[in-house]
Amino acid sequence: MDLLSDLNERQREAATVTQGPVIVLAGAGSGKTKMLISRIAHLMREGVPASQILAVTFTNKAAGEMKHRVSALLTDLHAAHWAQPWMGFSAFTPEVSTFHSFCVKVLRQEADLLGYARPFVIYDDSDQLSVLKKILDELNIDPKSFSAKRFQGAINQAKCQAVGPDELVRGEFAGPFGEMLPQVYRRYQEVLRENCAFDFGDLIVRVVRLFQERKDVLDRYQDRFRYLMVDEYQDTNRAQYLLIRLLSEKYRNLCVVGDEDQSIYKWRGADIRNILDFQRDYPEASVVKLEQNYRSTKTIISAASAVIRNNESRYDKTLWTENGAGEKIRWVSLPEERAEAEYVTKEIQKHFSRGTPPTDVAVFYRSHAQSRALEESLRRLKVPYKIVGGVGFYERKEIKDTLAYLRVLVNPDDSVSLLRIINVPARGIGGTTIEKLEEVARERKISLWRALAVAGGEGLVGPSVVKKLQPFRQLIEQLRDTASREWVSEIFHRLLDASGYVDELKAENSEESKARIDNLQEFDTVIKFFEEEAVERGLKPGLESLGAFLGQVTLEASLLDRQEETGAVSLMTLHSSKGLEFPVVFLVGCEEGVFPSRQSVADSEWDPLEIEEERRLCYVGITRAKRQLTLTSAQVRRIYGQVQVAAPSRFIAEIPMEYLDAQTVRGEVSLADAWSRSTRYTEPARDRPERAGSGSESSTWQVKSVEAPSGGGYSMKVGQRVRHANYGVGTVRVLEGAESDRKVTIEFSDRKVKKFSLKHVELELL
Repeated sequence: MDLLSDLNERQREAATVTQGPVIVLAGAGSGKTKMLISRIAHLMREGVPASQILAVTFTNKAAGEMKHRVSALLTDLHAAHWAQPWMGFSAFTPEVSTFHSFCVKVLRQEADLLGYARPFVIYDDSDQLSVLKKILDELNIDPKSFSAKRFQGAINQAKCQAVGPDELVRGEFAGPFGEMLPQVYRRYQEVLRENCAFDFGDLIVRVVRLFQERKDVLDRYQDRFRYLMVDEYQDTNRAQYLLIRLLSEKYRNLCVVGDEDQSIYKWRGADIRNILDFQRDYPEASVVKLEQNYRSTKTIISAASAVIRNNESRYDKTLWTENGAGEKIRWVSLPEERAEAEYVTKEIQKHFSRGTPPTDVAVFYRSHAQSRALEESLRRLKVPYKIVGGVGFYERKEIKDTLAYLRVLVNPDDSVSLLRIINVPARGIGGTTIEKLEEVARERKISLWRALAVAGGEGLVGPSVVKKLQPFRQLIEQLRDTASREWVSEIFHRLLDASGYVDELKAENSEESKARIDNLQEFDTVIKFFEEEAVERGLKPGLESLGAFLGQVTLEASLLDRQEETGAVSLMTLHSSKGLEFPVVFLVGCEEGVFPSRQSVADSEWDPLEIEEERRLCYVGITRAKRQLTLTSAQVRRIYGQVQVAAPSRFIAEIPMEYLDAQTVRGEVSLADAWSRSTRYTEPARDRPERAGSGSESSTWQVKSVEAPSGGGYSMKVGQRVRHANYGVGTVRVLEGAESDRKVTIEFSDRKVKKFSLKHVELELL
C-alpha cells in the first residue's frame, strides 16, 4: 500500500520531512488533516515506534476524528504488511490528544511532585466562579463593583500567558481592580491547592512549570515523545507555546501545521507571533506551503487571496485551485437590516426550489446580536434553521431578564417573572429568603409581589432581609410610575440604568459580557421598530404600549421556538464557522462598524493589527464557501437603537471587481453613492486597491439597479434634496414600502438619519 499516493507534491513533502523542525503553512481547504494522518503513518513505516509520536490539536472533536482516521489507516497497513517488523505496532498507537487532555495525563503521573495528592479534581468554569465569589466575600470586595466574573476572566487571561499572581505586570489591569487582582489570584491558587484541584488553565501552566523546574521529568517526556505534531498552531497561546517548546527542544523533531491567515482567536489568548516567529525559534526549520485548495471555486479563492494580501503580518503565500471558475461573488446592498434578512431568506428558498438541501446553506454574521432579524424572517417564511455555537435571540439570558423586568412593570403579580429578577443583578437575596417569601405567598394566597410588602411590614423576615428587599420593591414601584407615561424605549433605558444591569456587565469586562451588551443594544432596535409602528397605529406612551410590545415579542419568541434537527440552514458567527464548509454561504452585515466591528475600527487608530484580525476573519468566512458566496450590506442600519447610514465594508473594496456581481435591490441608494461615503471610515485612497476600468464609480462597479416605482404621482426619488420643517435640508436615502404605505429615510445635513411615513410628514422638494 502506497501511503503517499493520494497526496499532492507539497503534501507529500510535508508528510515525509520527518527529521528536524518543519512548519507547514496549510491554506484553507488544502487537505492538512490528510497530510497529518499520512505523516504519522509514514513515521511508523520508517520504524518510529507509535509510542514516540505525539499529535496535539485543540478540540476533542478534532482529536477524536484524527484518532479514528489514524486507527483506520494503520489497521489497513497492518493487514497489508503483516510480516513487516512494525515496532510495537500491534501494542501501541500514537498519542493523539488535545493540549488539556495530554496535560491531564502528565499530571496524573506527576501531581505529587507539585505537592498535590492523587487523584486530584478538575474545576470547570462554574466551580471556578463559585470559588472566586467566596474569595471576594472573604476579602470584603464588593461584587457589584468588581464581579467574580471579571476576576475569572483576568485570571484565565494571565494563565493563557503563563503568568502567575506574583508575575502580573503592574498596569496590565489599571485602577483599583489591578491592585486587587494579585491578592485575589494568589488566594484563588491557595484554595485550589487546599482542595487538591486544578482549573483548565492550571492543567497546562502547571505542566510547564514542572518541566521548567524538574529537568529529570522533562527528560523522561522528551525521550518518550521524540516526534511532535501540533495542528492549528496559529491558535496557540503563550502557555501552549512554552509546553511545545520544552517538549521539542531535545530532539527538535517538531512539525507545526497552521495558517496565520486564519488566526482569529486573539480574544481567547491566541498569539499569532507563535507561528510568525517559528523560524526565529527554529532557524533550521523546513518550510512547506500547502497552497492548493480543494474546496472552493477559482473565483472564491481569488477573492479571498485578494483580501488577505492587504495584511502585513503574514507569510508570502497564495491559494490556488484546479476547480472551475464558478459564479461571481454577489454583493447585494439593501435598504436596511430587515430587507437584508428577507432577501437572504428568499434567496435560500430559491436554493431549496432548485434542490439544494438546507444543510448545504449557511449564514454568517459578525456578532450574535445580528441573528435576530434573520431569525424573524426565516421563521416568518417557514425556513428551518439552527444556530450553531449559540442560542436564539429571545432565548439569551439578558433578553429573558429584560423581558421579565418589563413584564413585572406591566403586572407585578407575575411571580414567575419576579422570581427571575429579584436577585438580578445580585442584591444578596438568597434562596432562604425566597423560600420564606414563597411560603408567605402560599399561606396568604397572594402573589410574591404582595408577599414582599407583607413579609417586611409584619416582621416575618429579619431586619437584614428587609434591608435587601426594600430597595428592590422601591425600584419596581419607581419604574412602574415612570412607565405609565413613557415610551417603551425610555422605560427600557431607565430600567437598565436604575437596576445596575448594564453596569454589572461593564464591570465584568469579558467577551461574554460585551456580547450580552450587544444583544441588549439589538433589543433596543426591536423596541424602536415597534415604536415606529405604534405611532402609526395610534398607540400612546405608557403601560398600554408596553403591554402591546410584550405581547408582540412573546408571539415572536414563541414562533422562533424552532426544531434544531438535521435538515436546517445553519446560522453562526464567523468565529463559529472556522473549520466548516458549505456549498452556499451568505455573509451578512458587510458594513463599516459592523464588519469590521466598531471596536476594531476604533482600536486600529493605535493598533493597526486590530483590523488585520478582522480581515483574517473575513478570509475565514469567504473560504468556507464551496460553490456560491453572497455578501450583503444595508444602506441604513439601526446600530445601538439609532438609525445610521452604513458605509460598505472596506473588505468589499479589497475584492477586485472582476470577481464581483454588485447589485442594488428596490428603492435604495446606488452602490456607487454608498461607496463614496465609505471613505469616511476606510484608509486613505492611496492605501486601497485600485479599481480596474475607467469612468464613473457606477460603471466601475457594474452595478445592477432596480428602482422602486414611485406611487400616486409622488415625484420623490432617491437622492432627492428635501426640506423638513424641524430638521432642515436633507437627502432622500431610502424609499420603501407599497404605494399606500411608502416610507422615506432621510440623511440631514448634520448627519442625523430619520425615517418617516409619507402619509404623516410634510416635505418640501428642492
